[in-house]
Amino acid sequence: RPDLVLFVADDLAFNDVGYNHAPGGPAPLATPRIDALAARSLRLERFYGQPMCTPARAALVTGRHAHRLGLAYFVLLANQPTGLPQTETTVAERLRGAGYATAMVGKWHLGFGKRAWLPTSRGFGTFFGYCLGAQDYVRHEAAEWLEGSIDAPRRRPVAMDRPGHDLWRDARPLDRTPATDGVHSSDLFAAEAKKVFAEADETIPLFLYFAAQTPHAHFVEGHPERHRATARRLGFAEDDRRYDVAALVAALDEQVGAVEDALATRGGDAVFWFLGDNGPEAGLGASAYPLRGAKRTCFEGGLRTPAFVYAPGLVRPGATSAPVHVVDVAPTLLALAGAPAGA
Repeated sequence: RPDLVLFVADDLAFNDVGYNHAPGGPAPLATPRIDALAARSLRLERFYGQPMCTPARAALVTGRHAHRLGLAYFVLLANQPTGLPQTETTVAERLRGAGYATAMVGKWHLGFGKRAWLPTSRGFGTFFGYCLGAQDYVRHEAAEWLEGSIDAPRRRPVAMDRPGHDLWRDARPLDRTPATDGVHSSDLFAAEAKKVFAEADETIPLFLYFAAQTPHAHFVEGHPERHRATARRLGFAEDDRRYDVAALVAALDEQVGAVEDALATRGGDAVFWFLGDNGPEAGLGASAYPLRGAKRTCFEGGLRTPAFVYAPGLVRPGATSAPVHVVDVAPTLLALAGAPAGA
């Protein structure tokens, strides 16, 4: 049975990966690893997510429309004592029941107020990441915990002595440590993915759900210098809003490469499904051109995201304009794994 990677980019704009860039819009960004992988994949030219993060991720992990789950209309916030209904069965639970090892890295955003809502209670054997919708990239503090954050600028530094640290190992919130404070989440999560593959039993198929923070364009202070250098090389000045997007997309591209390389060490059949959850936040430098709208809207620019499936020997490379929806992902992965999809 194939190893499975489900890689989700956060707020990735339709026009902000190289292979998808449309002439006539903003200047293109650099995504060499994404482009190279997409060239060997089935590119889903009409892939549709949801207008916002929680609805998209709820549909993604269950294969059910978000309105059936009570999670369709907005994102889960820090003060909401709810989560993905416990009556639902996730793709991780089904794969685990079919003999897969399962792991999650990155953004959950489907509830944390009870242990029963955490990833390790929803089918994932391990979890390293964060539970809310956005956080500081290097201090790992969720801004919505902080007083006045709703009006805070996107580059506001978050004080180290303030509440809201949102970094978890399995079902345990982590304390601030030198090993994570000041380290960009793209580096933390790439290292964790490599660790997952290195420690996995080679005789058991593996499912990794990698939910990147990038290129979510809030609280973006702290880009690694190599990503800043990419933005400068593309001609973006630091006062250009596209500068931050270019750096974040460079970090996203690097993570795709790291996960792809780690997956390749396993050998054998593999599936790597790359997608975005929704369109970009309006006015922060990302581009859904030539589509109308952005995140939080039901226009194409808010729902349609880059997506492709790399599965040599299982899925023929090329491109399709057939509509594919986020609810299709879980049952398709289960079918590729030979696992029951359930009711």
